[in-house]
Amino acid sequence: MDAAPALAGWRVLVTRPEAQAGPLCERLAAVGAEPVPFPVMEIRFLNGVRWPAPLDSFDYALFVSVNAVTAFRAQAAGAGWPAGVKTLAIGRQTAAAMTAAGIPVSLAAPSPFTSEALLALPDLQRLADCSIVILRGRGGRELIRDTLCQRGARVEALELYERRLPEADSAALLQRWHSGGIDAVLVTSNAILDNLLELLGEAGRELLRRTPLIVPSERTRAYASRQGCEQVRVADNATDAAMVAALARLAADRASAHHPSGS
Repeated sequence: MDAAPALAGWRVLVTRPEAQAGPLCERLAAVGAEPVPFPVMEIRFLNGVRWPAPLDSFDYALFVSVNAVTAFRAQAAGAGWPAGVKTLAIGRQTAAAMTAAGIPVSLAAPSPFTSEALLALPDLQRLADCSIVILRGRGGRELIRDTLCQRGARVEALELYERRLPEADSAALLQRWHSGGIDAVLVTSNAILDNLLELLGEAGRELLRRTPLIVPSERTRAYASRQGCEQVRVADNATDAAMVAALARLAADRASAHHPSGS
C-alpha cells in the first residue's frame, strides 16, 4: 500500500524518546503526515557499571535494544569484539545498531522482532553449560532471563541504562488535542504507554481513549485495552516502517468507510 495518499494531512503523536524519534518523524513527513513529537521517555546511561565477569568469558551476549548497544559502546569505546562471543539481537533496529557499532550479529529475532520471537530460535532451545550476558536497561521484563535459565543457561544481566519520565508540560499538547489536532498516536511499548498516561493526566486519558492508537504487538494491544484505549491497531512489529504501514491501513480504512465504493 502507498501510504502517502492515505496519510496526507494526518497529525500523528510520536512518543519515542527524543534521540530515536527523528527517523520516524521523517518517515511520517515523507508520506504527507504531520508528526507531533512528544517524547515520554528519557534514556540515561548508567555510570560505574561493573561487569559480573569479563565479556570474553561468556558464550553469548544478548543486546535487548538500540539503547543497550549505544550504552555498551559508550563504555567500551574503541574496543574490538571478542572473537569467541556470539551475539543475539532483539529487533531489526538493534541488529542494525550493532552492525553500525562494529559488533557482529550472530542471531537476531525474526519478525515480529520480540523477546518471544528470539526465544523461539532453534539454537536457543537447549543451552546447558552456556553462559549468557544480557545487556539491558534497568527494570523491564524478566521473560528472557527466566526462559534462558530454564533451558540450562547460566545468565547474568548487565544494566547499562535506565528509563526515566521526562519533565514535560502537556498543556499545549492537550489544548491542541482538545481542538481536534491529533488524529492518531504511536506507542511502541507498555512502558511508553504508562509514561504517556502519566504525563497526560486524567484529562488526557479521555482524549487517548477515543483516539486511534498504533501499537507493535498483541501484548501491548491487550495492555492498552486494559488502560481503557478503545481504538487500538496492531502493527506487524515495532519498526518505523511497520508502525507507519499500520497507520496507513487505518487511514485507508477510514477513507473507505467515509467514501464507500460505488457511492
